[in-house]
Amino acid sequence: MAEIIDSVLLPWEIMEGSRFGPAFNTVVLQSQSGVEQRIDKWGASRHAGTIGYGVRTAAQLADLKAFFVARRGRARGFLFFDFRDYSAMGVSLGTGDGHTTTFQLVKPYSSGGQAASRKVTRPIPSGTALPGGSTAAISVSVAGTPLVEGTGFTVDATTGVVTLTSAPANGAAVVASFQFYVPVRFDTDRMEATLEGVIGGWDSIPIVELRE
Repeated sequence: MAEIIDSVLLPWEIMEGSRFGPAFNTVVLQSQSGVEQRIDKWGASRHAGTIGYGVRTAAQLADLKAFFVARRGRARGFLFFDFRDYSAMGVSLGTGDGHTTTFQLVKPYSSGGQAASRKVTRPIPSGTALPGGSTAAISVSVAGTPLVEGTGFTVDATTGVVTLTSAPANGAAVVASFQFYVPVRFDTDRMEATLEGVIGGWDSIPIVELRE
């Protein structure tokens, strides 16, 4: 069943101060001697965290309430900007075979001889304003030659699939650089705002990444 995700970004001020990072699902089986067997149930991380620490005014709290109600609590997903991990530079998407024209955006991670890859389904469209005054840009090259977005390639902002106008030659490296959002949902169906003076607030709001 397809995820229901609204292509709407959580307001910047609400994301400020967020806590967000990768989580795993590991089953640990321990023998009587203390020897362990560990089973990675997911095979890939699923990010999760909390938001709401940036709500400082009555207007911001009203915006958060409207956003939460529109998402129907846990029912509908939305887009989240992870300030700590939102870009990928010079990522290999694969090599050409003379026929394939579509390639999936991914974000690779590696450490100590181990590697993992994260599927990116919500690239930020080129020209979108980012925090700090920068601007999002998606670039793709084939065999070291940059392609022009719109004529040489297109990117689906709801799947992260790159479609090239022409199939790369056999062995030609397809490389991309981009920024991305994370599809998430609230992990609660209940808003619990507190009264603080005349403003009020709602912090430690749980969110969890949605896999597409």
